[in-house]
Amino acid sequence: MKELSIADIFRQGFELYKKYFRILFAVSFFIAIINLFNIVPQFLYQLLNEQIFLILEFVVGLITAFLNVKYGICMLIVIWESIHNRRINIEKAYEQSSKYFWRSIGNTFLVGLTVCIPMLLLGFVLRSSLEVFYKYPLIIILSLVIALISAYFYFAPISVPLSPEIDNKLWYSMYLVKNHVIKVIIIIFISTYLLHIPWYVIHSFGTISPAYFTLLRGSINVAINLFLLPFSLTITVVLYDKLIKLKDKKKS
Repeated sequence: MKELSIADIFRQGFELYKKYFRILFAVSFFIAIINLFNIVPQFLYQLLNEQIFLILEFVVGLITAFLNVKYGICMLIVIWESIHNRRINIEKAYEQSSKYFWRSIGNTFLVGLTVCIPMLLLGFVLRSSLEVFYKYPLIIILSLVIALISAYFYFAPISVPLSPEIDNKLWYSMYLVKNHVIKVIIIIFISTYLLHIPWYVIHSFGTISPAYFTLLRGSINVAINLFLLPFSLTITVVLYDKLIKLKDKKKS
């Protein structure tokens, strides 16, 4: 197998995305609908006192997070099956997602911590002037360091439902990442961090009324979940698959 090429990963990912778009769209449709419920508390903000609003927002956020993991695993299994030319069965994929659900919750939490912190720092940089690069170089360095750490945890939830023949999947995926860390970070940045740029853009519109802001946020959320999220997951699974094949070739 030839050396990993980022262009090749994106090419294969895009081909798979186009070929299985209907199935991916069907799964991501549920994810989009689920995430729409996240904006419901915003419309009720004026009608509720602050404590009830915060409790409702927390409960809705928790339910959508759990369902996101469930359907996210389902989509990962669909993509993995398509890469290996197995017959895709959406019911079977959903059934398998239940099997790996709780194990993935813990791993997803780790990824959430390690990926979200650099995103917050990145958002701070994007919303600030360029002077931040001169005034706060430590923020940039810290963001890069956390991004490096997040690369190790990035494949944790993916390695749980995929490649069932591999034992100790979390450490296996980390071992793969270690030898291709720069390429992995580039893929992570392109396929995941860039998904969040629309949020930084809409947050810069401070003058929009809360109602319009909520609608704008909801529509961007739907667009991300319907089109960009399945593409991001496809690219990531293609990269993971290529890393496994590369390591298996070196072993043999």
